[in-house]
Amino acid sequence: MSYEIRADYREQYMFPPCPEDWVPEDHPARFIRDFVDSMDLERLGFEVERPERGRPSYAADLLLKVWLFGYWKKIRSTRALEREWRPGDVVLVRLPMSLRVEPMPDNPRRAALLYGPLVLAGDLGPDDAEASEIGLVPVMVNAGADPSDPLASPVYASFRDFPPLLFQVGDTELLLDHATRAYARARAAALPTQLSVWRGMPHVFQAFASLPEAAQAVAEIAAFVERVAGWGLPVLSPRRR
Repeated sequence: MSYEIRADYREQYMFPPCPEDWVPEDHPARFIRDFVDSMDLERLGFEVERPERGRPSYAADLLLKVWLFGYWKKIRSTRALEREWRPGDVVLVRLPMSLRVEPMPDNPRRAALLYGPLVLAGDLGPDDAEASEIGLVPVMVNAGADPSDPLASPVYASFRDFPPLLFQVGDTELLLDHATRAYARARAAALPTQLSVWRGMPHVFQAFASLPEAAQAVAEIAAFVERVAGWGLPVLSPRRR
């Protein structure tokens, strides 16, 4: 079944956190978005197609927003609006590379240590602040800790008495080797295990709802859970997407 490609303005990225952080509060794009969202396009006579086959189509309201934004920017040609990326095109991004501590958006008692957009470490803190004299628990492994401790990396875990596992990893991310090594250790422990390597996908690509691969990965997770509910999944070979 096909589906519409829609905009998720709250979709979380690594930097900036989400598209909402890109656009100033007084930017005309916000007015255009709110204006279109307030309209019933089908009632106004717009043809809203929902094909059941083929590649997903862009939602009618999203296309209208792009067209109105182009009109505001004095781009009257749809050819200019849909122009594809060409050799020589450049996107220049300047990031403030400063060292700082920021509280988590959902919990001010939790903090992250950042260098520019990069998260160096985090203080997650206990659920009960009075249960710890420290108040916060650092995530980064200190110099005195053993990096081969299974609690520091699952690469060194024995996986004994673990439930069946599904590893999903992109073939472009730094944790590819960690995932494949952990998968090998799980198989060595005779654990029902599955590894899926997704071509061209970055770290935590499953969180990017606009990617078709993200929807496929989530569906794979759901199918995996259904299959292993009876704990009868055989050891599977690695698969590449």
